[in-house]
Amino acid sequence: MIKYLTTLIVLLSFPIQAQNLKVNADSGNTSKLINDGYIKLKVSGGTPPYTYKWSDKNTSLESSSAYNLTEGTPYQVLITDSKGKVTLRSAICVVMPRYFLTALCY
Repeated sequence: MIKYLTTLIVLLSFPIQAQNLKVNADSGNTSKLINDGYIKLKVSGGTPPYTYKWSDKNTSLESSSAYNLTEGTPYQVLITDSKGKVTLRSAICVVMPRYFLTALCY
């Protein structure tokens, strides 16, 4: 009994390490119009829930996606998990649709 109790105390005394935050970003433009770009993030690791501080001030702190963004503008997002672990994702650009770029070249 003492052997098992000692093992339990030893296991409980080591903190569980949180995983590093990993971020995948998908960006694009939904139409031929300007200022309708988007960035969608998928965050893993760390301890949810996450908060997001976007360089675009119109995007909510709870939102992993930003919409109505200007094409060609670099955006940043600071992501924090519930334990305070932070990662910065920068230079996420929304690209103009290919058909719009072709029209600009002629």
